[in-house]
Amino acid sequence: MNDLELQQALRALGARLDSESRPDLAPGVLARLPELRVRSPRRWRRSAAIACALLLIGAATAVAASDAVRDWLLDRGVDAKPVATLPTTSSIDSPDDLGTGRPVSVSAVASALGRPIPASPQLGPPASVRLRASTNGPAVTIVWASRPGLPAGPGVREVGAILTVVRRSSDNMPQLFGKLLGGQTTVEFTRLADVGDAVWIAGAPHAVRMFDGEDVRFRLAANVLVWSDATHVFRFETALDRVRAKQIATTLVG
Repeated sequence: MNDLELQQALRALGARLDSESRPDLAPGVLARLPELRVRSPRRWRRSAAIACALLLIGAATAVAASDAVRDWLLDRGVDAKPVATLPTTSSIDSPDDLGTGRPVSVSAVASALGRPIPASPQLGPPASVRLRASTNGPAVTIVWASRPGLPAGPGVREVGAILTVVRRSSDNMPQLFGKLLGGQTTVEFTRLADVGDAVWIAGAPHAVRMFDGEDVRFRLAANVLVWSDATHVFRFETALDRVRAKQIATTLVG
């Protein structure tokens, strides 16, 4: 491989890496290629080899992390797919527009879940509790109104936080949540007290599929924390940052 071919290969690998959720390493290496080109052939080849090794290590790490996170989510019924362009999304003006079922009482939710309804002293009483029945089991959605300290998320007016709880299957978990992620949305593991592994989805708003029968509709979602226990999967959506979201989530774990 001559110098030109090596440079082209490095640029192609850098572009691929940049598209695989690792933009921090590739641009810096790519930006140095013109500078490396004017050096002596021996120094250029040595520097290019080092750059190539760094890119390969970074690419392997990025792909492994991405696969691990997606496998973890899929095992809990969450299908998170990267897309070049987000779909058209619906505006949410009230909890009725979320497509998450009918309003029900707290006792009805506890009966459907087979456990007490999650509650948080930091969130206070919910504005709405909803139940949606399906062949995959009941989906419970708890909605808290926005207020100072609990801002509304993008495209969801007057809603400060949403917690969705579904039963977890042991095998062949159906897709309970569908998410489409843009290039500026990050998906990564985090740790949640008394739970262990969780996944934090943040950055640019992503599109989430709404529960509304046969129609496929999406809305914009803010930051999301996903965790599970032996029997249920929890999806907590909020415009708050990770630290605050995890603080609240630990009070919802029961």
